[in-house]
Amino acid sequence: MKNINTSELEYAACISQSGLELFFTRWNPKSGRIGVYRATRARTTLPFSPPRRVAAITGLVEAPALSPDER
Repeated sequence: MKNINTSELEYAACISQSGLELFFTRWNPKSGRIGVYRATRARTTLPFSPPRRVAAITGLVEAPALSPDER
């Protein structure tokens, strides 16, 4: 999880059934910035990529979750 963990607070992770996508909430207590992030990997034996903020999700959001069809 070296690409995921930072000095900010990462929590409420949700991993896809395939194990190839990871969604989580990242909060910076100093700035108050909060967002949902997504990281991917090609195989479950590889580390996750550096995460990117999901720009389509705005406002105060927490605890991302995937529906059974992962949409």
